[in-house]
Amino acid sequence: MKIWLLRVGVWLTLKLRVYYVWSRVYQWLYEKRKWSQVTIPLFPTFKDIEEIVGAMEWHKDSWRELWDAISSPQAAYGKHLKGERTSHDCLPAGTLLLRNDYSFVPIEHVKIGDTVIGNGSSVRILKTWRKGIKPTLVFRLNNGCSLTCTADHKIFVHRGIRGGVGRTKKVQCIRAKEVHVGDILLQPQKFPLQAESPRDTKLAWLEGTYVADGWVSRYNQFYVAALENGTKHSNRERIQKFCTARGIYFKPTRKCVAIGDKILTAHMRTFGIGAPQKHVPNMAFDKKSLNSFLLGVQNDASTAASGTITYNTTSVQLALQLRVLHRMRGESTHLRRRDNHGGLGDKPIYRIIPRTGIRGRFKSTTVREIAIGPEVETYDVMTESGEIYLPECDIVVHNCDDISIFAAFCLERARKNGNLTRTVTDVGLLSCPWLKNTGKVGGHNVCAFAYRNNGGVKWASISNWYDGEIQWDFSDKEDIIKKMTAGFATSLGWAYARVSLKKEKLRLKPTEYHWNVKGD
Repeated sequence: MKIWLLRVGVWLTLKLRVYYVWSRVYQWLYEKRKWSQVTIPLFPTFKDIEEIVGAMEWHKDSWRELWDAISSPQAAYGKHLKGERTSHDCLPAGTLLLRNDYSFVPIEHVKIGDTVIGNGSSVRILKTWRKGIKPTLVFRLNNGCSLTCTADHKIFVHRGIRGGVGRTKKVQCIRAKEVHVGDILLQPQKFPLQAESPRDTKLAWLEGTYVADGWVSRYNQFYVAALENGTKHSNRERIQKFCTARGIYFKPTRKCVAIGDKILTAHMRTFGIGAPQKHVPNMAFDKKSLNSFLLGVQNDASTAASGTITYNTTSVQLALQLRVLHRMRGESTHLRRRDNHGGLGDKPIYRIIPRTGIRGRFKSTTVREIAIGPEVETYDVMTESGEIYLPECDIVVHNCDDISIFAAFCLERARKNGNLTRTVTDVGLLSCPWLKNTGKVGGHNVCAFAYRNNGGVKWASISNWYDGEIQWDFSDKEDIIKKMTAGFATSLGWAYARVSLKKEKLRLKPTEYHWNVKGD
């Protein structure tokens, strides 16, 4: 009986999930709007032609053919074809992104094909741009950090049905200039653990303890602070047990424990010799070793009466890594830089506080203040999913401009004017929601069209995938869907809407609607 109820529950969950996705696609297809206002619920798109032209690469012959077929926009926006792109969907140079291996990279150093973290999962970089010097906005957040971006950069916020600010699951993609004080920004729920095999939890604890309060001498030994009769006396005993069990030489002193193993000292040296150089060289933890490592780092953290833990470090890299490590556990963090801290030395101190709310719920990241920022050098990237994680702010922003809408507009206009070298018919938008192998619902949309080929009819598609190139020689629309989802997702079905133009307005007329999930 219990197994039967479980099966029914799983089936109903999947059915409702799929119905929710399809209802959004169905509603979108039947709404009438100007082509420049088109946005697809599951996968945001361009909002105006200036952004489209400014963000696209035009060196591809296939795109040049489409562009040359359109005379009017070319004259109006020809300036965008040379030099720096003028789209304003930009982030300042130096903004850090998080690679797939959890290392940090400035946005200007990212290359096409690199893999970075999006909304809690890996995404591939499809394009990169240098956008030039542009004015910015600065958003001060309640997690102690600030987000700097251009006014037209797209940001994900939680808003209710009527656009009101609130803790709702509904996420909207809006421009930075439309963000209000009090808006709740999108955070990733959890990062995947990447350990290929279980790590030694006792060694992970010692690594964390060394990162918190250890140093390496000129000789083949390292030290870990552990007062003989102080608050860290338990650490002293645990280190002695670790060394005794493994036959490692150690020498306890009044203030610390000296460990004289050559191999272990070389290993600890990779974590940094002194406090400003401390970092985590390998972020591939499993659940148990991650908890052990953080427990070791907490040996030098301060704990309030409420149980709130505060890490203190002079290493900015370690501060951001601690944020990422807690995000692996699904926890957000508050991070603040203190320059006038009154302590020893003149280096700034970074304070990291794991943020937990009432009854274990993790706190949201909200906008506290909005200010005009300086004019700075800016860059942008395009990703597969349209989402990218910013570790310095601990939020997810939009960084992918879908070219499918623009491709459909270009093709239909060129077809009507008779300017295409190929005979093109049935220009439309093909939308496909899917269920990823990870269990998450997603989707993509492409511009699909039919063309004459050796006396027969073939299909082709254009999207931000495959570096913006036209994909030719599909037998039908179903064949496009198969390639779109091959290897990582199961199609929940697809919808096809024919594109037509009337006075420069894009109209969508749904003609096909297929459902791949069958009931009992």
